[in-house]
Amino acid sequence: MKIKKFEVISYQHSMREQWNKFVRAFSVFFQWQRDYLEYHANRFQDASLLVLDKKQEIRAIFPANQNVNAIHSHEGLSFGGILFSIPIHISDLISIGKEILNYYKEKKVQKIYIKPLPWWLTIHQSNLEELLWQQLGAILYKSEFNLMVPLQEPASYQYRRKRMMQKAQKVGVSVSESNDYREFWQILTTNLQRKYQIAPVHSLQEIEKLQSFFPENIKLYVSYLSNQLIGGIVLYDYSPLIAHAQYIASNETGRKYGALDFLVHELIEKYRSHRKFFSLGVNTLRPSDALNWGLVEWKEGFSAKPYVQHQFKINLSEMT
Repeated sequence: MKIKKFEVISYQHSMREQWNKFVRAFSVFFQWQRDYLEYHANRFQDASLLVLDKKQEIRAIFPANQNVNAIHSHEGLSFGGILFSIPIHISDLISIGKEILNYYKEKKVQKIYIKPLPWWLTIHQSNLEELLWQQLGAILYKSEFNLMVPLQEPASYQYRRKRMMQKAQKVGVSVSESNDYREFWQILTTNLQRKYQIAPVHSLQEIEKLQSFFPENIKLYVSYLSNQLIGGIVLYDYSPLIAHAQYIASNETGRKYGALDFLVHELIEKYRSHRKFFSLGVNTLRPSDALNWGLVEWKEGFSAKPYVQHQFKINLSEMT
């Protein structure tokens, strides 16, 4: 009997520190750490896996949740997929992928939905994982584009963005880091409810909890006018690769005086020398996935460019 090169095991709480250590070693994506994965454990049934080699050392992890007879990697995160140690041979990566699929198939899972980490968030800066899933029969079922400002390129803003920045400066808008999540969340929640009849993905209590777990990664930057908070951005910092605007919102006064235009400009300059991209996020509306063209135009005004990210589906019932 041939001994398998890799062994797949389900995640157990006793493996928490080994899991986190592996994430810190091979990824900047802090949302794969267990404190982030488990803040909404009551909403998602964990189905995460670890892949071990013959020495019982971790070679890969697969953050996932189960929803009925489908596996999602991951419904509670922006991205999922395989995190593998590097360097790695492509043949080993494909073997790891096959073992993960076989594991779930034996558990009677019918479908797997995967949101791979896009290349710009990987340490190895490649989309190797997308190749893996396509080699294993995955179907591309969804694509989105993230608008990002390449920070190595000179700033080139649209005239309207410049005009609003100047307006903000003229009336005395100031920018600073803040811990006033409550005030910002009120603005954010009001905007989302008024425009789209939805709530933020995170509650105020959840984002404050996550920020306490990851104070170096989750930050709030705000615009003030006459000591009043009029706009803000919750920033997820994936050092040294990307500074990502996770939440963006302003009130009526902020919109009138260009609070967000000025704030985005200040943050672009703050991170220009030590990040590759400033990410302004995707541009689709939940739950329809329709493009928000007004948002696209606003982001393009900062010279943001589209970077496409893909999602895949695997029908295990069709695997031989």
